[in-house]
Amino acid sequence: MNTKSTGDAPGERFEEALELVRRGQHGRAANLLAECVAAEPDNADFVQAFLDHLAHKPVTGENGQAAESDLPPELKQAQAESNWPQVQRLAPRFLAAHPDHRMVLAALASASAAQGHSAAELCYWKRASEIAPNDVEINRRLGRALARLRRLDEALARWRRVEEIDEADAEAAPTIAALIRERSRDRSGLATPEREQWLLTNSVNGAYGVRPAAAESKTSLAHLLAADARSPTSGPNFKRTPIQELEVAIREFPSNADYYLQIVPLYLQTGREYDAEKLLAKGRQATSNDPRVCQLWEDVTMLRTEKKLALAQKLAQENDTPDARNELKQILAERDQVETDIFVSRCQREPHNAAVRVQLGMRLRRAGKFREACQRLEEALRDAAQRPHAALELGECHRQQGDFKEALRFFRMAGESSFQPEQLPAKKQALYHAGGVAAKQRMRRLAERYLTELLRLDANYKDAPAMLANVRRQLEVALTP
Repeated sequence: MNTKSTGDAPGERFEEALELVRRGQHGRAANLLAECVAAEPDNADFVQAFLDHLAHKPVTGENGQAAESDLPPELKQAQAESNWPQVQRLAPRFLAAHPDHRMVLAALASASAAQGHSAAELCYWKRASEIAPNDVEINRRLGRALARLRRLDEALARWRRVEEIDEADAEAAPTIAALIRERSRDRSGLATPEREQWLLTNSVNGAYGVRPAAAESKTSLAHLLAADARSPTSGPNFKRTPIQELEVAIREFPSNADYYLQIVPLYLQTGREYDAEKLLAKGRQATSNDPRVCQLWEDVTMLRTEKKLALAQKLAQENDTPDARNELKQILAERDQVETDIFVSRCQREPHNAAVRVQLGMRLRRAGKFREACQRLEEALRDAAQRPHAALELGECHRQQGDFKEALRFFRMAGESSFQPEQLPAKKQALYHAGGVAAKQRMRRLAERYLTELLRLDANYKDAPAMLANVRRQLEVALTP
């Protein structure tokens, strides 16, 4: 199967890659993840998943120490010309085949820094450091990247590692001192305006690689990081996207629930459901389980499980084997369990919300837990606005259990209790099911009445016209002497 056949959205290809990993098809998964990274080089979640997958891929030959001549000519030229967008397009596919190629990891890290993709840059340097834990330059570059992201404890640990590997390293000692001072500044609770001013005056030049004036302290953090001059993530000429602005805000103020509510719709608009779910999972803890963040996480989680299910159904159709059918069955069960757990939590948070009880009842019914489903749905019948929906689900519960008399009673209740315009879809569905059950039980006059009423509301509802015609033919036959 062509991996691009699932659609153009990188988010969809990413979901397919994760599914291929589950199925053990690692070669195809690596290539698909490489496509995702090439399409969205700033997506740190794509990058991290790609590198995590490669870390478990068997390495053959001397990929980690491959010579520069081993690089494809186009990639080698792009690197030599510092054509970073081209590097980001070409290098992931090469890395998929050479997972321990330090030169390519370094090129991708440099490209990410130059494009302002700091989180992705960090992923590449971390992977390079796992491959070569004693490489001084890799540890040095990783330390600089961590410091730019103000992950000061981690940066400090990395520079201490540089000092441990090479005691004579001239940069390690002053950088460690500068990081310790900056960490103390952060922990002292410096007021936000002062801190912003300090960051502006001490990091702008370093970010662009402009050497500080001679009078500036040579042990300032900005001066010591100036050698890593490829990350324009601050300064007067750098403009962040709305997503980047919110990501920065969340890093600075992770307990502010409003930032999560603003960024997630932007993620979803660009097909980044995976990013949204991962961020919200952290946000729930950071915001002490703010109800709005929790509900948004639940919505995104259900969206992802539905997309995962759709992909599994597509793969099962293309490859109809016992394994594919079993896989689809497992994902269906997983979807039902995830959604049931979510609506149980919502019922606990909103004990008087009948609509949530209907949704939970529907999930329990879909999972075959009919007794529990009926209990929740009968509670929801007390709410007039939700009575049609609850009765409809109760009818379906009884129909699936073969109790057609009770099914017909609840379908009739659903139709008769639908008065508001927003309840019309439930009314039509109830009349449709009532007509079907009545016809199956040979209650043809009743079936005719329900289906006739339905067609007055919607003349082309599903196959109701054909059902009514069939019922009337049966009535004619029954009346023929």
